[in-house]
Amino acid sequence: MARQHKEMGFRTKLTISYIVLIAIPVAIVSLGYYQRSAEIILQTTRVNFLSVLNQSNELINSKFVQVENRARDLHTDRRLYEYFNTPDVNNHENASENDDIITGILNSYFPRTEDIYTVNLITSEYTYGLSPSLWIPKSKFSGSQIYITGQMADNNLIWMPPYDLLDALKIREDEKLELKRFDEIIFTATRKIEFATIENNMLQRMDIMRERPVLAVHFKEEMLSDIFSDNTSTEGSYYYVLTENGQVVSKSQNADTFEFEDLAWLNQVYGNVSGTSLANVKGEKMLVCYDIIDTTGWISLFFVPYESLVKPLPQMLFFGLMLTLIVILLAVVIAVIISRRITGPINMLLKAIRHMREGDFDIGTNKVKTGEFKYLFSKFYEMSERLDRLIRENYQVKINEQEAQIKALYFQFNPHFLYNTLNVINWMAIDNDQDEISDMLVRLSDILEYTAKNENTIVSLEDELDYMRSYVFLMSKRFIGRFEVSYDMNENLMEYPVPKFFMQPFIENAILHGFSDTEKGGLVEIKGWIEEDFICFSIEDNGKGIEPETLSSILEDDKGDSERKSVGIRIIHQRIRKLYGMRYGVEIQSVPGEGTKVIIRLPKMGMEEAEHEI
Repeated sequence: MARQHKEMGFRTKLTISYIVLIAIPVAIVSLGYYQRSAEIILQTTRVNFLSVLNQSNELINSKFVQVENRARDLHTDRRLYEYFNTPDVNNHENASENDDIITGILNSYFPRTEDIYTVNLITSEYTYGLSPSLWIPKSKFSGSQIYITGQMADNNLIWMPPYDLLDALKIREDEKLELKRFDEIIFTATRKIEFATIENNMLQRMDIMRERPVLAVHFKEEMLSDIFSDNTSTEGSYYYVLTENGQVVSKSQNADTFEFEDLAWLNQVYGNVSGTSLANVKGEKMLVCYDIIDTTGWISLFFVPYESLVKPLPQMLFFGLMLTLIVILLAVVIAVIISRRITGPINMLLKAIRHMREGDFDIGTNKVKTGEFKYLFSKFYEMSERLDRLIRENYQVKINEQEAQIKALYFQFNPHFLYNTLNVINWMAIDNDQDEISDMLVRLSDILEYTAKNENTIVSLEDELDYMRSYVFLMSKRFIGRFEVSYDMNENLMEYPVPKFFMQPFIENAILHGFSDTEKGGLVEIKGWIEEDFICFSIEDNGKGIEPETLSSILEDDKGDSERKSVGIRIIHQRIRKLYGMRYGVEIQSVPGEGTKVIIRLPKMGMEEAEHEI
């Protein structure tokens, strides 16, 4: 695989890389979006369903609290106190006569609603209270679980989960058939009623010998299902209402049937008042929301299939994958276009290189107009033109060298002609008392002799200083009063070899450029000293200095016309390095407005050793 990758063309590699760089982030973003969306949907569903469950429980609880309050108010009803505090309460004939009255009193406390079937006061012999929609026997209630449970409730209502009334009353099967037109499944709130009244600001309780009736408020089971069913509209969701013992109070028609005591996670639910949990219910991942009904202690639960919550997400994932495919196709098209724009100039460059290899440097003009390749091509064509120019210049240099040699031979043919002419002029100046002109002619003659006769590139420092003094003398006559030159040389340096003319460009630069704006007061200090295995020289002036951007480029190669004025300095620096190595050379320090200091470092060696190095 790696070998195949190496053998691929640049365009193919670029196209594949572009596709990978586009496709992978899109795929990661799609999967991340799917995962994050699932988390958001789950969290939102938790909040929403729990909020709905809380509101449902609050509605149920408010109805149950209202029943409990009315049950407490019933204790102090004077009419019921007077009736149930008499000895003939259990007389059937008397009870039947007063049943309508007591029913009316009960209805005033518990108005008939769509949630309540009937409200009864039950004694051991008779059941008070009537209902047109629920059959309640007038006797036999004393042996029922309803009556027994109510007798045990002295302070608060006891809420009995739904049950079959006919089974609770132990009605025979043939009697059930006759009563089948009546609703049979109900749930009941019951408690014992201790009637009392206030007389002469004193609380009067029932005679201890009188039977305390049991209040039974019978509710429709549909009361719970009507409230919860409207809130379980999500596909596959259902609800349960359970007692503290796990007995089913109410459930959805589509609810799965299972034994709650076998569910380990339900123990954690019972330990909390309200919350949500992700649980495995009969092999299916479900979101379970739970909340307690305060008055009864029953727990209500919403079961929502996790798959129903994230059902829209596969479509989003599919959309993301389709988007990825579309992006890949677009990436292929774009990669092909971009690769062509990249490899096209590269192919042009390769073609130009082949032409250069064959000796054809005339490869045309730059055809790339924009982008990074414009700079590359411009530099390449600049390089090719420079190579062509260097070849031509090298050829011309060879011709010029030959011509120079011819001219040198001609000049050497009669070398005394120039010196004799200068001597004649010098004697004429002396005869006319022109001593200054005579001195200038002598200095000029010395310079010409030093330049023409001494062909060595390495000279002693003493000879170089003699030449420099003559040069400075002539320059001082040219720029009268503008500058002064001082010398501070270690005497031990005089016999050391130095490159010919190694100081002259720096002194000339100081005079011509450093003091260009100076009429007088210019000072050039020339110093020489020995430093370890170096011999060092400095030329320091108090001229106008050099700007930083100019200073940084003086010693660099390949400068344009604007830098031609520093070509002598640059040649000296390069010459020293070529003669002695990279440790040696020129260092320039300058502060604009304060002056310039040039430090020249040469090796500490004798004349013979220096000539041998050359």
